[in-house]
Amino acid sequence: MWRLCTDTQHLPVLVTMGTGTSNSPPVASRQRMDWASFQTTLETLHLRSSFVTSVDVEASANLLVDMIREAQARATTPLPTSTSHGDDLPSSIKRRLQHKRRLRKLWTNIRCPKLKKEKRLVYI
Repeated sequence: MWRLCTDTQHLPVLVTMGTGTSNSPPVASRQRMDWASFQTTLETLHLRSSFVTSVDVEASANLLVDMIREAQARATTPLPTSTSHGDDLPSSIKRRLQHKRRLRKLWTNIRCPKLKKEKRLVYI
């Protein structure tokens, strides 16, 4: 909620923050942000400079939020999700990889030199 303070000539805006739901959009997991484009878009924003009533302040604040969201949407490009190529491998290679990973895990726990040598000898 916005309140207008009218006891000064500069008309400062007092903001009351609530604990209600957030207005921010959900965060996408894989996206790239073009910060230069985002900054350029925000620098060219034009809002009305005079606020007469609290309704004007509220409308301008909502417009600002919408413009920021739009600038973010334009400056964001989704990244492709990574695909697992493990399904493409032959079963013999999968077994060797699994064996090598088990040896490495065991070696990290006990640090036996024989295991390290055996792990190095597993060819994929």
